[in-house]
Amino acid sequence: MEILYKNALIINVGKKFKASILVDGGKIKKIIKAGVLPRAKKIIDLKNNILTTPFVDTHIHGSYGFGVDNDDKNALLKLSLELKKQSVYAFCPTVFTMPLKQTVEVLKKFAPSIGKEKGAKILGFHLEGPFISTNKLGFMRKEAVQEISLKTLQTLWKAAGGKIVSMTVAPEVKNLNTLVKFAKKHKILLQAGHTSATYAEMLKGYKLGIKHATHLYNAMSGLHHRDLGAVGTIFYLKDFSAEIIADGVHSCQQAVQLFLKQKTADKVFVITDALTPTGKKAGFSNGQKVKLQGGVFVRTSDNVIAGSALTMLKAVQNLVSWGYPLEKALMAASTNPAKRFGLDLSIRQGHPANFIVLDKKTLTLKNF
Repeated sequence: MEILYKNALIINVGKKFKASILVDGGKIKKIIKAGVLPRAKKIIDLKNNILTTPFVDTHIHGSYGFGVDNDDKNALLKLSLELKKQSVYAFCPTVFTMPLKQTVEVLKKFAPSIGKEKGAKILGFHLEGPFISTNKLGFMRKEAVQEISLKTLQTLWKAAGGKIVSMTVAPEVKNLNTLVKFAKKHKILLQAGHTSATYAEMLKGYKLGIKHATHLYNAMSGLHHRDLGAVGTIFYLKDFSAEIIADGVHSCQQAVQLFLKQKTADKVFVITDALTPTGKKAGFSNGQKVKLQGGVFVRTSDNVIAGSALTMLKAVQNLVSWGYPLEKALMAASTNPAKRFGLDLSIRQGHPANFIVLDKKTLTLKNF
């Protein structure tokens, strides 16, 4: 059936323009910027509200009670359905640094779900470790940190059924070359994170191809005037991109704004880093009790920040409220992560009509 979405303010790959879109059979048949509108069996007047591409969350542990720390083998399938309701098109279920045996069990449990999801697409696993610094654990468990070895890598890859798409690593760890070689062979994106790296160590990783960072500022060596550390190196090297948790707590508003000023729009990636209890006031994550406090989840035993209670939409709303142009915020939440993982969600003729609609005043989701 042909559907005409008229009077839309379209934001697509960082560009904004007014147009109407004719959809037929779930695909974009025509984009009409001016002139007489075509006939259609159904006409939806968007009244100059925003039509844009859906979100891609490349770092999420869980939400709505479903995540990688559930016993339910169908938890990711249920998470997929919940995320679709929040206009998330695709996501990377992110596995904590856990004892190797437990990590293997988690990967084996959830790998069969990938490809069977009915909601948001599961891109593949993001392993947040286990090759990280014990000095920058954050919410990770010290006893679970591993040294890089080909045997461990092969074990993880086999357990995941080859469905690992990204991995957080501290560039200063031993045997980095072994990991880089393995990652290149298996097309795994390596991200610098949970790291105490100096500028020299970050530069070594950069030269080996590690040019993307896990949750900037958090669990990484900060900028110092005698050594740039991880944060300073990410700022200094122009083509280094990074995730940011835009909740205003993991990194304060001014720190986020500083990052946005340092990087071109294509290097900014919004993530949630949300935990399974998101939507609740307390729960368990990575085998530890957490509670919602000050807008984030903290470990109950010592109040260490464990993860966020963020949604992708709220992250976009925050960026805009802090002065970042909406076109760029949507790139960070959709275009950039999609492109990084081989997806093209752009709004153009012949493409699937995967768009979402936001209220132009409140930036809330609108049904259409």
